[in-house]
Formats: sequence, C-alpha cells, structure tokens
Amino acid sequence: MKDPLKLHVRVSEIGRSSMDVQYAIVVDGALKAAGRGTIVLIDTATGKSTPIPDSAREKIAAFEGWV
Repeated sequence: MKDPLKLHVRVSEIGRSSMDVQYAIVVDGALKAAGRGTIVLIDTATGKSTPIPDSAREKIAAFEGWV
C-alpha cells in the first residue's frame, strides 16, 4: 500500500458486559471504510458474559473524554 492510512477506533457505548466499538479508515483525509463491532467480556470458566469492571469503565471513559 503506497498511501499512508489512519485507523480511527473509539468506544461509542458501554453496556453491562459489552462495548460497541466504531472503526474508520482514512486515506488522505477521505473516509475509505467504516464499521462497528460489539465486544463482549466473557468469563472463560463459565463461557458466559460477565460485567465490565468499574475500573475498566473509568479508564475507557477518561480516554474517550466522557468525564
């Protein structure tokens, strides 16, 4: 790939055990691709979703500028 690209990633929402993440690829200031995904925190012992710790929520909120 000859053109440098920028990948933008942000957490757009946090639920009890999941978070929505948005992605964008920008080349020379033009949006080339965008997407979103949901990440779920899973307890590996049970295989079930587990609440996102408050400490992680606080760090994400501070990084995203929500506080």
